[in-house]
Amino acid sequence: DLDEHLRVAMQHEGPNLLVLGAALHTPRDRRLAESVQRVVCQDPGAQWSRRLWFLYEWLTLERLPLAAAPADLPYIDVLDPAEYFTSLPIESARHRVRDNLLGCRNFCPTVRRTRALQAHSARHYGRQAEDLLQQHPETLTRDYSYDMVLQETVHSMRIEGVHYQSVDIPTLIGTLVQHGNLDDLHWNEDSITQYVLPALMGASNLP
Repeated sequence: DLDEHLRVAMQHEGPNLLVLGAALHTPRDRRLAESVQRVVCQDPGAQWSRRLWFLYEWLTLERLPLAAAPADLPYIDVLDPAEYFTSLPIESARHRVRDNLLGCRNFCPTVRRTRALQAHSARHYGRQAEDLLQQHPETLTRDYSYDMVLQETVHSMRIEGVHYQSVDIPTLIGTLVQHGNLDDLHWNEDSITQYVLPALMGASNLP
């Protein structure tokens, strides 16, 4: 039955957000809610049942009629960090679990620690990038950072068929400041001439 399928899946296969999310959007989702409630009531302290309970409420935003897990239960991770790449955990006192998922309920990839990915992770690319940036003047790396953001904007405009002469420059600048990490650049006539217009016209004015 469904209760047994949930129990076996969570105990032996671990959380599968794709399958669980698909099941929640079928006409049988009420049956699934009732099944989750039953299995949690039958074994409320089990790690697998608390993970299932948390994931159901996290995915559906529906609070099942269940009492909070006992406060003396130790916290457990939703995903095993030894098997998955995870984020910094957020504790859920209701379920006594640590939410270490990589995303939100609308988009949440799960990435297993395969040998290949483990090998890449061990190379610490982020640290290498930081060391590389330290070898160059801050103004140079800042300018190229601006250029990359602006060039990405230009390519997006070309894909959408937008010509730079039709662009509202103040609106574009406001968007870049808000979403493009350009908030530390003092926007004036000189900076617009140096950064924005050359990028829009496809002629970079950077070193």
